[in-house]
Amino acid sequence: MRKTIQAATVVLLALPAGVISSAGAADMSLPPIYPQEPAPMVEFGTGWYLRGDAGFNELHMDTPYGGMTSPLMGGSIGPGYQFNNYFRVDATYNGLEALTKSQTFTLGGTGAAYSIPAPSGLFPKGCPVAADPNIPGNVFTTSCTANPWEKLQASAYLLNFYLDLGSWSGFTPYVGAGLGASYLLTSSNIDYKFMNGVAYGTGGHNNYCGFQGGVGGLPCYFLGYPNDRGPGASTINFAYALMAGVAIDVGPHVKLDLGYRFMNLGSNVTTQEARAGLRITPDL
Repeated sequence: MRKTIQAATVVLLALPAGVISSAGAADMSLPPIYPQEPAPMVEFGTGWYLRGDAGFNELHMDTPYGGMTSPLMGGSIGPGYQFNNYFRVDATYNGLEALTKSQTFTLGGTGAAYSIPAPSGLFPKGCPVAADPNIPGNVFTTSCTANPWEKLQASAYLLNFYLDLGSWSGFTPYVGAGLGASYLLTSSNIDYKFMNGVAYGTGGHNNYCGFQGGVGGLPCYFLGYPNDRGPGASTINFAYALMAGVAIDVGPHVKLDLGYRFMNLGSNVTTQEARAGLRITPDL
């Protein structure tokens, strides 16, 4: 009996130690390992696009001899960024075909019966001037033609802002405005001719002055120069543009852009343009 009680006592005393030992072992086990989620990928360039356009321009330039209007071809290219569904910006280089234009004007003279004191008041510029043999100190002019020739090379660099007005079945109308600078290179030439078509400096002056020495023995001279070529001039001007059009989805990352643009290139040069182009949108 005594041995049985002693055995039971040993078991009871050992039991808490085993429980405690088991509990400690459980507490020291490592936490479960879960697979780490990969970091989200950061996309670079989302929203960027590249555009290119070709257009038919009607260019207008004011000159000392009146306005000149001429049809020209033009084009533009540059990158852009679409900030959201309604706002985008692009920067473009814009070039125009060189404008070459000639005109003919008839300039009326005073006539021999209406001479004027010399040298002030000589009119019109460029026509032949001769001394009035009847009134010393006076001169008179005859009618002549002026044939001005102008050449213009124009380009512009613009930062453009667009407001897209929503999309319907792949059609997105928009309006926009651009600001920047233009570069204009101009050159000119002008010929003055007698009304009979004979150019100055070819002996045609005798048709007016009467003979080589001039009227009444006085010299015959001209206001203006034969084949007077004005110096070339280059200018950098403030330029702006106003646009409206529609973009049409033609592929997963391609839009066809059809629009109208008015540009003011400074120095009395403006264009109205109907243009068409593509926008490549690899991230949209």
